[in-house]
Amino acid sequence: MATKSRGRYWAFTVLTIVLAGLCVAMAGLQIAVLATDGSAVGLDGSSGSNWLWLVVFTVQSLILVPTAVWRVKRAAAIGGTTRK
Repeated sequence: MATKSRGRYWAFTVLTIVLAGLCVAMAGLQIAVLATDGSAVGLDGSSGSNWLWLVVFTVQSLILVPTAVWRVKRAAAIGGTTRK
């Protein structure tokens, strides 16, 4: 694989890891909001939109976390950038 393509692949790998972490964190925040009836973030209560966001971020996490793992394994198999 060419060095330029390898660098681009690593960039996509890092971006996937960051987005997976963000989705997991947001799902955790929604769980905290629902468990405390909104007081975890200073709300008067929770609503159906909190349940919707929990589902959205959970589904995204279920897609992005395995994708990130696969990308890291593939990137490691391809190797890092070459130095001369």
